[in-house]
Amino acid sequence: MPTLCRLLLSVIGKLLIVPLILWILFSFVYGLCIVKDYCMSPALHEGDLALYYRMQNTYTSGDVVAYSFDGHEFLGRIAAVSGDVVLITEEGQLVINGYMQVAENAMHTYPTEKSFEYPVIVGENEFFILCDNREETVDSRGFGLISIDSLEGKIITILRRRGI
Repeated sequence: MPTLCRLLLSVIGKLLIVPLILWILFSFVYGLCIVKDYCMSPALHEGDLALYYRMQNTYTSGDVVAYSFDGHEFLGRIAAVSGDVVLITEEGQLVINGYMQVAENAMHTYPTEKSFEYPVIVGENEFFILCDNREETVDSRGFGLISIDSLEGKIITILRRRGI
């Protein structure tokens, strides 16, 4: 009988410890987000499940990140970091630090109605974030510069592709 009690306590302990470890991991180290629209198409598609790393402390241009704005979670690609000068021309060209950016998706980057005056100098601990599908999304062109405090984390992998 004592071995049965020990075995039962061991199983109950494991059943409690595993969810606790998972809760800690996904509350402080990792996060999950479901892509809700086509803002990051073709890199990410609606319905994809993405895993991001919360403890990232340095971000560079090109990183795909999850960030929050007005209580909603968004995904975007960092286009410019602290100290960069961003210019968006009326022809839809993105110019950073005097160099025209050639995007892989070949979409134009037009200023939006809520845009601010260009050129914009990205402040310390701020980022200029753009979506890959730039013609149908809202990003830093509408939100403004995104603070490092608003970043949830860097996307590290896609766990599930839509339709699989």
